[in-house]
Amino acid sequence: MCNSVWYENSKRNILATSQANDFDQALTEWFFTGKVRDYKHSRTSCEMCEHEQLRYQFIIKNKTNGNHLHVGSSCILKFSKIAIFDAHGKRLSGDYSRSNALDDALASLHKQLMLAPLRALWKANIKFRPFIEKHVKYFEKNSAFYPSALVALFKSLVRNHISYDPVLFPVYLRNNNSKEAIVAMTESDFNLIEPSLKAGQQKRIMEQRVKSPCIQK
Repeated sequence: MCNSVWYENSKRNILATSQANDFDQALTEWFFTGKVRDYKHSRTSCEMCEHEQLRYQFIIKNKTNGNHLHVGSSCILKFSKIAIFDAHGKRLSGDYSRSNALDDALASLHKQLMLAPLRALWKANIKFRPFIEKHVKYFEKNSAFYPSALVALFKSLVRNHISYDPVLFPVYLRNNNSKEAIVAMTESDFNLIEPSLKAGQQKRIMEQRVKSPCIQK
């Protein structure tokens, strides 16, 4: 989309949903709510600039009339007059701080989506609750799940017919024990958590598994 079309679309859609008749003034009416939508695939569009094939929509609200727009992060960052606030209600300035705030909001959404099936599993399986609680605490401390624990969680989710997105579950590979555990996994167990691995992790682990004599069939 050329810049002129992008700008004209943004101007038209903001003015149509704002109180002010001046574009720059209208932008000051808007702020980021902290809420994000994840459509899993690039299939939605920005209600501000109308750019298509977005995966995420960031929700902004007009403080004057209460209108909402679901927009791409680029539009929020491009127009600095759209306010972004930190957790204490302080308005952020500068590209770095504003961009980080949007990244944090997205990370928070992904954490909520990740924990939701574990909460459902906790309700469905009383005997498994201590295991779930233990490894959620491990995640809170390490920002990732131990490989073998993640396999057990995924298997239990499958047995209880609870849907989940493995991509949202980070894998802990920061010590030798965790690396050795995933290298020696059976093919079926490894296949369960392979989608959870980041690209760099996946490449390293696959190389080690090819060389390892310890892989169980």
